[in-house]
Amino acid sequence: DTREALTTAYLDLLANELEPLITQGLAAAIYTQTTDVEIEINGYLTYDRKVEKMDAEAVRKAHERLMAVDMS
Repeated sequence: DTREALTTAYLDLLANELEPLITQGLAAAIYTQTTDVEIEINGYLTYDRKVEKMDAEAVRKAHERLMAVDMS
């Protein structure tokens, strides 16, 4: 419902669902819808690309942490 709630949910998904898979061999993950489209609203940006729907800095930091996970 809010930018904060979406950011929190996304960060929780990364930490609780994606990060544990890295140590099991996950090498890549792709978020395929960077912007909303006419009938879906699951992008990082709104359809007109004018609004970032999540806190971009928090997402960037989380992605950097994922890339630094030690796989040993």
